[in-house]
Amino acid sequence: MNSTKTDRESVLRSERDHFAYNVWHFAPARRVGDFTYIAGIIVARDSEAAPTPEGFSASLRTAFRELGRQLAAYHGSFQDVVMLTTFHDWSAPEFLGDAKAQAMAFQAVKDEIIPAPHPAWTAVETTGFVRDDGILEIQAVAFSPQNEPTVQT
Repeated sequence: MNSTKTDRESVLRSERDHFAYNVWHFAPARRVGDFTYIAGIIVARDSEAAPTPEGFSASLRTAFRELGRQLAAYHGSFQDVVMLTTFHDWSAPEFLGDAKAQAMAFQAVKDEIIPAPHPAWTAVETTGFVRDDGILEIQAVAFSPQNEPTVQT
């Protein structure tokens, strides 16, 4: 692990993580004490899929898989997620539907993946992302004490 102190660490697992860290100068995730902070994971429509709630749900599952990999790198799981912040481009051309349809599709996938007790969640409207095809970005905070590692499910 890349650590500056024993209680502060960043794990760079992939080429994408190294690119973000070395070029954009941010860690995709970072653990400090018992908390892991996961930077925004952009949800974009698969270019082969139609811009529908179903296609959006498939893209969300891909983003949640990445979130799960980040959590696992820090010995955490979806059960440890205590806070989600999502940034939504409600009018993104990549999603055909209104804000309510997008929020409902997000909630349905979140509820498939993150068990109760449900994390705190704040949804924020934005006008765009670094990726032109972005629809939504997910940021998370997880609490998993270092002396009690959890198993990824």
